[in-house]
Amino acid sequence: MQIKADQLRAHLAKGRLARLYVVGGDEALLAIEAQDAIRKYNDDAAFNGLAFDRGGNLWTGDGTTGQGRVWKIAPGGGAGVEMFRVQPMANEVNLNAAGVGGVGRDVRSLPPGAITVTPTTRNAQNILGSQPLVANGVAFTHHGDLLIADTARGAIWKAEIGHDGSIRSKTGCDVTFTANTLCLDNILVAHPYLEGVDGIALDAAGNIWADPNERNAIVVASRKGEAVTEIFRNPTSATGLRNEGPLETPTSPFLLGHKFCTANSDGNRRDNVPNTAGEIKPAGPDVGKISCMDQPLKIPGMRLPI
Repeated sequence: MQIKADQLRAHLAKGRLARLYVVGGDEALLAIEAQDAIRKYNDDAAFNGLAFDRGGNLWTGDGTTGQGRVWKIAPGGGAGVEMFRVQPMANEVNLNAAGVGGVGRDVRSLPPGAITVTPTTRNAQNILGSQPLVANGVAFTHHGDLLIADTARGAIWKAEIGHDGSIRSKTGCDVTFTANTLCLDNILVAHPYLEGVDGIALDAAGNIWADPNERNAIVVASRKGEAVTEIFRNPTSATGLRNEGPLETPTSPFLLGHKFCTANSDGNRRDNVPNTAGEIKPAGPDVGKISCMDQPLKIPGMRLPI
C-alpha cells in the first residue's frame, strides 16, 4: 500500500502500523521527515535506521528492543534475515522466571531518570530512563561496510561486509551472547560527545555526521574514528536547560550537496526536558520540524545511492 505524504499523519494516528515502511521520493527532506514521523508514532518499534546496500538490499536495526539485531531485507521485500548483532548492554545468563536479572550495565538518561545529590553521593532516586538501544542509525561506507550507531554506549560500530554479502567482522568473542554478536573490537569510535547518538550520515570524505539526540547536538567523527568534533549544541537558557532549541531531539541527519539538515522528534528525555519550550509542541499543531545549518559544508555529502 502506498501512502502519500499528506496522508501519513492520518494513517499513523490509527495506531495500526505496518511491520516495515520504505520511505522514498524526490524530496529528500520530506522523506526524512516522514521517516522521523513513523518512528515518533511507534516508540516501541522493532526497527530504527534504514540503509540500502549496492545490491538494493535494505538493512535495519532492532531499535529499542535492545537486543542489537541487524537485519537484511531483499530488494523484493519479505521477511528480513538476521545478519549479526551489536553486543547488548547486558547478557541474560541469570534471568529468573519473570525475566529479571542481567549481567552488564544499565545506562540511564536524566530525566526521566533522577538522582539524589548529597555531599557524598549521587545515587539513583528512581528506576526511569533506561537506555538499552544499541542498534540505531545505519549507513554504508564507500567500501560497502555498515556503520551502526550505538545510542547507549555513545559509539559507532563498523561491520565489514564482503562482496558476497557475508559478515567478515569478528563475532562470537563472548559466549554469554549469541554466536553472531560482534566482538567489541568492531567499535570504530566511542566518545562522550556521541552519548545518545541516533541517526548518522556520511560526507564524501567518509566523515560521519551524527545526531546525539539526547544532548541536542550535532557531532562529526572522522572516517577512521580518530577525531570527534562537536559542531553544535543548544545553548543554555536562563534556567540552565538546553530545551529551547534550535535543536529539539535531532534524529535523522541528511547531507545534500553542501547542505546539512536534520529532523527533530522533540523527545522528552535528557537535554530536551521538558519538551514544551521550543518551536515543536507535544500538543501540536507543530509536532516535528527540519533544522538546517546556515553555513555550507566544506565537504559535500556522499552521493546517494552509493
